[in-house]
Amino acid sequence: MPKFTILRSSLIALSLLAVAPMISVPAVQADTKAQEAKMKASNTLSGRTFDYQIADYKIRAEFLAEDKLRWTYLDAPDGQKGKTSEETLDRRDIHYGIILLSWTEKDGTNVVDVLDLQTMTMHANAVFPDGKRFFTKTAVTEVK
Repeated sequence: MPKFTILRSSLIALSLLAVAPMISVPAVQADTKAQEAKMKASNTLSGRTFDYQIADYKIRAEFLAEDKLRWTYLDAPDGQKGKTSEETLDRRDIHYGIILLSWTEKDGTNVVDVLDLQTMTMHANAVFPDGKRFFTKTAVTEVK
């Protein structure tokens, strides 16, 4: 076989190898977008309500929108039962059924919670205005 034919065949093969990843990119992007859409659907919070207990506080979290939450103390010490507030959330879908939620309350408390809908647990974290930190994990029940 002449050297030119071998060289030409090698160049064609290399060209195909270089082009192949470019051809598959739209398919990979479409698959990624489909997975993201599926994850977003599994992580929908609007219209859902959850109850959970943290220390002496029984809390109801009502998701008014994907980025809006109303929490209410169903039971609390020091006459705080019934206290409620609406919060605008920053949220990030971490994985299917796992959502990172964060907000700053009116008193300056920074809250960062991880809601795990797969295990129905809440990893609740807060940094209070005085710098004290609070971390806990608790069971979550969806209210139907």
